[in-house]
Amino acid sequence: MNLFNTEHNPATSNLSERCRELHVIMRILAELTTPDKVVLKILQTICENLELALGEYWIVDNKNNVLRNEEVWYKPSVNIPEYKKITSQIVFSPGVGLPGIVYTAKKPVWIQDIVHNTHFYHTKVATQEGFQGALGIPAIHEDNVMGVFVFLSYTSQPFNNDILMLLASTGRFIGLFITRRQAENVLHQKYKDLELKIKRRTSALIQANRRLQLKIAEHKQTENALKRRIDFEKTVASISTKFLITSDFNKAVFKALTDAGQLSNASRTYLFQFYDNGSIMDNTHEWCNEGVIPEIYHRHNIPAAMRPWLMENLHAGNIIHIADVSQMPQEAAAEKEEFEKEGIKAFLILPIYAENELVGFIGFDNVVTTGPWREEDIARLRIMAEITGNAISHKKAEALITHMAYHDPLTNLPNRNLFQDRLQVAIVHAKRMGTIMALMAIDLDNFKTINDSLGHYTGDLLLLAVVEQLKKCVRESDTIARTGGDEFLIILPEITYPLNAAIVANKILDALSKPFFLESHEIYTTVSIGISLYPLDTNDISSLIKNADVAMYLSKEQGKNTYRFYNSDMNTHV
Repeated sequence: MNLFNTEHNPATSNLSERCRELHVIMRILAELTTPDKVVLKILQTICENLELALGEYWIVDNKNNVLRNEEVWYKPSVNIPEYKKITSQIVFSPGVGLPGIVYTAKKPVWIQDIVHNTHFYHTKVATQEGFQGALGIPAIHEDNVMGVFVFLSYTSQPFNNDILMLLASTGRFIGLFITRRQAENVLHQKYKDLELKIKRRTSALIQANRRLQLKIAEHKQTENALKRRIDFEKTVASISTKFLITSDFNKAVFKALTDAGQLSNASRTYLFQFYDNGSIMDNTHEWCNEGVIPEIYHRHNIPAAMRPWLMENLHAGNIIHIADVSQMPQEAAAEKEEFEKEGIKAFLILPIYAENELVGFIGFDNVVTTGPWREEDIARLRIMAEITGNAISHKKAEALITHMAYHDPLTNLPNRNLFQDRLQVAIVHAKRMGTIMALMAIDLDNFKTINDSLGHYTGDLLLLAVVEQLKKCVRESDTIARTGGDEFLIILPEITYPLNAAIVANKILDALSKPFFLESHEIYTTVSIGISLYPLDTNDISSLIKNADVAMYLSKEQGKNTYRFYNSDMNTHV
């Protein structure tokens, strides 16, 4: 049995190149393929690129602690009815069968001869179909195996350790995409749940309206009250629909405050949202009736600790209904003083929750006269507060997905997508202003040795520590992006002379010359830096990045822990 073929074979050179091409294809595939087709497309792409006959995807069933087959792809020329039937019926525990072994090992496994390998499953059927070799690749995100890809071949291809490591990297990228897809599915489910709630609420309102029509016919004396109730319910339904169909959250909130304020005869309606773990409250939206002075400009960044009585009631889930501000309790002295300063005579405040978390409140002020709000109005306004909370939750989920698409999950730095956007903006600005822009390519020296000897967890801690030092060496207007395992790119816009870039490079080398103390380890690391200048070296984005990389690799060749500016002679050397 030979799980890992480590022989250096000329055939592996072409295979290694195809694996690198495959890694690039996987990145493009994740961005262009719709989520419901992506697994089959991954199987097809890997099979066609590596000349494999069949691919399977085994999903992790955490509830039962087994792996189940979810997808199978094979070439049109392959006829495997019996094999496919067995695959759809079998499950594997961790450590059992090729899927289970890959799940436990958390790395690719290559079986060169499945006939004589005791770890392979249903060998008899597989060999009847003519299969000889098998390859397993885990899809991993943050050390969690999301699933296992298994591929079968009619030949025994050579896969050396370098190729398996490249396939492992591809598996980690696929795992990240699957995690992102799951997050998108959660967002989609939240959207469906919100839509269902609105449909149910609208259905309930329609039924209530029908009952009201009957009562109007029977009780003419209640006509005005019933008309008001209908108008209120229509407004709530309209608010629900507005949040559902519009992508402009701010516009939908203002429309909701306007409708609710006019219908409840309020002088002013407003939305406060909490930030910094609930320690800060901010008046983000406001509607004022005609002749009423806006207060939104004075209600920003208010410490929650300055409103203890208000916060205590909100956290308790209470509706705060004050018919006469002058009669507020003694414990609300701070709030009473503020309300009286703003000329408020009566108010109603409703807490807003998103995913069972207090995220803000909606307020209704009366600056004309004292007096209570109607109980039926309060009930309907509370529905509006619930709808607003659902909309805030939906907005936060969308913001999270957008952030994940443009930031590195470990360091939270811009990823390659966001880096490309910012580099384009920096070049356009430099061209318009006639200034110089520098691009630094940075690579940690000997990071693989540290990672292999101390483990990936310590390696990740080192990357985070290095990032903190890099941030201290650049301006807020500069951009640091993580574009690879230990690779970083830094955009330095608006520099006066190339010397300015050299100063930053020296600051980085000096900052990283000191040891890092991580998990009881004293770790020394250095970096190699390459610098390319726009427009002195090139006017082209891709050439600018390439030139910085060339200069960085020459820094490594010259002994590492140094920096080099790009010049055209370097291309000849490389």
